[in-house]
Amino acid sequence: MTYIAERGDWPWKGVLPCRSDWKTGLIYGAFSSMVRARKKELGRPVVCANVLGIRADESPDRKKRPALRTTTDNTARVVHEWSPAHQVTTQEVKDWTDEQGLPHQWCYDSHPGAGDWKGSSRCSCSLCVLANRRDLLLAVRRRPRLAELYALVERVRGVPFNPNTSMAELIERAARPGAPDPGVVTEDEGPEFDALENAVQAALKKPAKRARYVRPVPGADALPGSCDGCASAGPDQEA
Repeated sequence: MTYIAERGDWPWKGVLPCRSDWKTGLIYGAFSSMVRARKKELGRPVVCANVLGIRADESPDRKKRPALRTTTDNTARVVHEWSPAHQVTTQEVKDWTDEQGLPHQWCYDSHPGAGDWKGSSRCSCSLCVLANRRDLLLAVRRRPRLAELYALVERVRGVPFNPNTSMAELIERAARPGAPDPGVVTEDEGPEFDALENAVQAALKKPAKRARYVRPVPGADALPGSCDGCASAGPDQEA
């Protein structure tokens, strides 16, 4: 959240720094150190295997992605990407987990310990820009303080949570009758969340590092010393 507040923009399809900076970048950084250590010794390109847990069921883009492909091939390295669970369905994952008597993360359930798979359909960031509407409403109700922090970033930077909805709208909808029952509410009280909140507020007092031209969030405001008007109106991207 501090990174997003500093950047002044949210991740979205095609632009996902949360993946490149903290996932892909770390993996390829590890490969680079191996290549430097082994290339001269081997006298040939170093062959690396990047094994991922992605599955076709997870998204249309992942469905198109081959289970085995070569992503890098040069004089220093050859990187093969392999997704051994690519054709395993979501239901098969659930069934196998239950058959083996293995525990799973409680966010998948209606409440901790239920074991009913009636919670979030995906276990990612609590509030992910790529999540479906039900998962977002459920997360807003389960982590209201975190949702309010997201809404603060949205208001100050003037950029909606994603092109299809704003966090302010999600918070409002989560309060309506018929919204998913949270089962459990995480208060997010303690020094760790306080530190996060303070870091985000400090970041919002500085100009955004990246401004995006999108429709502004209704009621957008600014903290003292923040970048006033970093985002300006643009094409409406409602779904």
